[in-house]
Amino acid sequence: MPEAVEDLAAMKRLWVHEVLRVFVDRMQEKSDRDWVLQVIRDTCAEKLGNDFDVMFQEISKNNAPVS
Repeated sequence: MPEAVEDLAAMKRLWVHEVLRVFVDRMQEKSDRDWVLQVIRDTCAEKLGNDFDVMFQEISKNNAPVS
């Protein structure tokens, strides 16, 4: 693993962040964004072996919601 990545969990969070940045940020329709988010959640569970909400629970606790 590269020295810049803290651990495997950080690499997984980085992957999710990049997918959101590259794809979801460019989508106009809420239904499309919701669909991709569900695919990401399913992929995290099925392929990465992690629950999406658990992966990001520390971040959501420490940051105010974005409006």
